[in-house]
Amino acid sequence: MSHLTQIVLLWMCFFWINSGLAQAQIYRDYVGAGHDNLLRVSGSPHVGAHSAQVTVDGNGLDSAYMKVQASRFLAQATLGANRSLIDAVAKMGFAKWIDQQLKVPPSSLQTELENTLEAYYAFCLASGGNEDMCYELAGEYGFMFQAGWWQVAMTGQDLLRQRVALALSEIFVVSGIGQFEEPFAYELCNYYDMLLRNSFGRYEDLLWDVTMHPVMGQYLSHLNNPKTDLQANTRPDENYAREVMQLFSIGLFELNLDGTLKKDAQGNLIPTYNNDDIKEFAKVFTGLGDGAEDGTFGSPPTAFDIDFLVPMRMYEEHHEPGPKNLLNGFVVPAGQSGLQDIRMAVKHLSEHANTAPFISYRLIQRLVKSNPSPAYVRRVSEVFSNNGQGVRGDLGAVVRAILLDPEARDPQWLADPSHGKLREPMIRYTHVLKALQAYNESNNYPNLPMYVFEEVRQLPLLAPSVFNFFLPDYQPNGPVAQANLVAPEFQLHNTATSIAYFNLVDTWVNDQYLMETGEIYEILEQEVPDSVIVRFREDSAWLEPKPEVILDELSLLLCHDQLSAPSREAILKAMRDFSTEDENLMERLALAVYLILVSPDYNVIR
Repeated sequence: MSHLTQIVLLWMCFFWINSGLAQAQIYRDYVGAGHDNLLRVSGSPHVGAHSAQVTVDGNGLDSAYMKVQASRFLAQATLGANRSLIDAVAKMGFAKWIDQQLKVPPSSLQTELENTLEAYYAFCLASGGNEDMCYELAGEYGFMFQAGWWQVAMTGQDLLRQRVALALSEIFVVSGIGQFEEPFAYELCNYYDMLLRNSFGRYEDLLWDVTMHPVMGQYLSHLNNPKTDLQANTRPDENYAREVMQLFSIGLFELNLDGTLKKDAQGNLIPTYNNDDIKEFAKVFTGLGDGAEDGTFGSPPTAFDIDFLVPMRMYEEHHEPGPKNLLNGFVVPAGQSGLQDIRMAVKHLSEHANTAPFISYRLIQRLVKSNPSPAYVRRVSEVFSNNGQGVRGDLGAVVRAILLDPEARDPQWLADPSHGKLREPMIRYTHVLKALQAYNESNNYPNLPMYVFEEVRQLPLLAPSVFNFFLPDYQPNGPVAQANLVAPEFQLHNTATSIAYFNLVDTWVNDQYLMETGEIYEILEQEVPDSVIVRFREDSAWLEPKPEVILDELSLLLCHDQLSAPSREAILKAMRDFSTEDENLMERLALAVYLILVSPDYNVIR
């Protein structure tokens, strides 16, 4: 690495570690169909882009502008996008693409995991392993959930659904850390498949399925939750009763439709519930046990004794009898079945006035920006309340409203210092793989990237607690807190994880170590078949001798054309140190990708 490159890298490290939302790139001038950063007059076409002859006419400006907007849109709506998808969505239009995606059936992590483990087992036998050894290597350990998740992420066509399901997994949290580490891989896949199926359905149905799933039942302890026994001095577990309100539906304090906090006449916040309400809800969530036909209530909660792949079922003799007094004078009457009680409680929470702004705000945070304006939250909450056809909680309509809202789409918002969000680590990872077209010949991606988790502390379904990887109202010290803004993802960002991320990028870009798929092969002392690589390593078009052309394309793919002037100039200086030999041009390309990925222009998405 040259001395100049080291200086550039040190400068970027300092800028990145000390940057907040307010420091991201801002455009203030607009010319023609887009802002002035899009005006390029060149005799050479961009890599994979439209030809130079249309660069300065209206069609060229419109085309370039739409591709930039499509890149930014897909960064919010997917796990990452390559150039062909950007071009297609720019041509199709965002609303039409969303409508198409709403019709794409969900992928299945459970199916993909089954295929992966079967392939592992067959490979093990073919490599000389005995049946016991191969059964052990192809076991359904909790971390194997990642193999199913990554296969779907890399090959599934339900791109929008996958992004929404990941967002939902950070709201309706269960975790593979602790009680689900092993042997719960299929069970975690089954839970995530449930989120995929419900991503565009009704919120009430989602909350019902979350409530009835045994993985959630085990995680928040309403599986085998018994009724009151005064003789034994035991009462229903209150864990799920509390979290279903605090985290999954209405939150701690009463909200206006725009997400702002209501206050009483003395200016105090108004709690949505109290301890008595928790106790009453706890009575509702009693009597649920093993859903298997031959299941029993009170079975030891392990994968060997309970069927975690089917919804829990009600054991009436263990359900709390009598009425349950819920929120705002609402009463679940006595004499109903246990499932009727739960259905009524779920509907009660779904129709609560807080639920629309509470869920809308959190989905906006996960998909678009950390600090949505009250007007944005109100517009989305109104859609949650009524999709235009009298349906409440239509999540497909809610997602559509979030992504097409003027606050998400209008480039003028780029100039607002409150706009944008820090890209969370696992989205940085998926976006790099997608944008740079990581692939292998067999289209097989049983990724087990625990090394990524160890460095940046985030992978799907590995949150440290039910409160997710970060809190929605987290404020890092410095400009963000001083501006009274929040930046949830910064709770994961510290001196250790930021430097670790730089090292990961070096591993991905320079070492081409993109996925951890080799553990079983290492144990068997076999070569890893079909290593994962990125396509630019094989595409001579990326060896364009003009660094400006390469940087324009990378800025579109990775930064949505928001690479700042200081970052651009620093990267260009580093690129110009290389000669024009093919081998050096590939090294130059890798350096440019690396420097972009560690820059604030990539990591703060606007």
